[in-house]
Amino acid sequence: MTQDPNAHTQVIGGTLRNVRLKNTTAEVFFRAGDREGMAATGVAAAALGLSGAAAGMVTMSMEEMSEPVSQVSFDLDGKHVEALLWNWPFKDGDEVQAVVEPAPDGGYTGFAVLDPKEKIIVLYPHVSAGVRAHWKNVFKFSFFAGAAFALFMISAAILGGRLASFSNANSSLSFYLLAFLMFVSMFLWIGYRMGRRFTPFILMAEPIFTVLGWKDVKNINLRKTTKAKKKPTDPPAMGDSYFRY
Repeated sequence: MTQDPNAHTQVIGGTLRNVRLKNTTAEVFFRAGDREGMAATGVAAAALGLSGAAAGMVTMSMEEMSEPVSQVSFDLDGKHVEALLWNWPFKDGDEVQAVVEPAPDGGYTGFAVLDPKEKIIVLYPHVSAGVRAHWKNVFKFSFFAGAAFALFMISAAILGGRLASFSNANSSLSFYLLAFLMFVSMFLWIGYRMGRRFTPFILMAEPIFTVLGWKDVKNINLRKTTKAKKKPTDPPAMGDSYFRY
């Protein structure tokens, strides 16, 4: 049943009926000049009230990237839903909930489907974390990758005797520190640029989490949650393209 019939974004629930699944590929990332692709993704963001994110999809410069997705249609609580999701772990007869928006054709567009009993959720591609969780993850891995690379390069230079000219200088330690900071800063900048590519999807996550009634949505990280709750029988895709919560 619908949480709030007057709300634009709704959560509906019931038994899955008439499931039709097509496993295909889609260009989730687009170049700014790809008007058709940008419009399709922009509509998805705008439907969730993300006018800023939708506008950002028109201005971002991204390379096209085709990746596996699931085009799904199903009936739920007497409503017909069509969705583009990262995976599809459900089947006819399952009791689920779905985050949906009214579509112009009278049906609904789905952005997430979840099984409240099994605590499993699948969402629109690349929607898995709130803003703070996303950037915390980006900068953490960027820092450690940069630090490891810096230490490797400095060690290789020392062992190769390439810094012999600095051996009698009091500034050797300062040079090593400067080199370390340079490499770490470079990796942080690369991480920031890469992290920005996912911003529209990250901003889509928070309204979905909010309408589901989840708390502290900015710090939700479904990959991290899944890792903590993953079962031995879970398939490899669990934690990658669909999640536990």
